[in-house]
Amino acid sequence: MPRVVWLREDLHLSGNAAVGAAVAGAVADGDGRVVVLVPVEDERWASLPPQERARRLAVLRDLDDKVDGQLLFQHGDPAVVVPPVVRAAGATHVHVLGTGRPDDVATEEAVRSALDVPLVVHSDDDERGDRRDDALAALGRATFWMPVACHGYPAAP
Repeated sequence: MPRVVWLREDLHLSGNAAVGAAVAGAVADGDGRVVVLVPVEDERWASLPPQERARRLAVLRDLDDKVDGQLLFQHGDPAVVVPPVVRAAGATHVHVLGTGRPDDVATEEAVRSALDVPLVVHSDDDERGDRRDDALAALGRATFWMPVACHGYPAAP
């Protein structure tokens, strides 16, 4: 079954414990499909200086290239944006890299309350040694896709 990766600040595929766990889980489930979702709260985005917005857009374009043009970038509160994506994808889990900051923990709890599937919060310590190597190996077996109901992209074959 598909997995959803909710990316916040760490927009890297390799070395991101949430991405590694989502990919490894999707591959182990026999599906291999991973939805990479970046919800952006408009107020936070608007508060960034123009140079920082431009830098982040460049990073997002690079990430979109790495996931075969299937990056799902949506504006809004994660507690509102994440659940419909999970339902449209038929995902079994949502993975996110935790920061431990109080605002982010509160957002995680709001998202968790709105989901019908588990929200798995990872830490940087999750990707060590063999687990990291396994996750990187699995990355090549993942199919990055975007559910049709979310953004009009074709579904994975």
